[in-house]
Amino acid sequence: MVSPICDKCDLHADQDEAHVLFKCACPDICRLWRKYSRLFREAAHLSPTTSCVQFVNKPMMYAFLSQENYKLSRFISELMDLFLTGVDQSQTDQPTFLAEGP
Repeated sequence: MVSPICDKCDLHADQDEAHVLFKCACPDICRLWRKYSRLFREAAHLSPTTSCVQFVNKPMMYAFLSQENYKLSRFISELMDLFLTGVDQSQTDQPTFLAEGP
């Protein structure tokens, strides 16, 4: 059984979207926050000196994930890579036909 507790940091918090996007204290995730800090300043109103958001609500999550910024998809991709490290990705390695079109 997989635990809902984050295995990337020592906060002993549920590993939900709010935790992963805004609160996780994992050094690799903090590095991503710094790399993509503009995404967080615009949507979550973080200053460059703020390390994480203490309270996350649905409008904040929506605003963050609704940004029309190509870097958001890059951030999400790198974040997923961090969380999938060491996980069996055999299904995700399968070819898809979405890009090929009809």
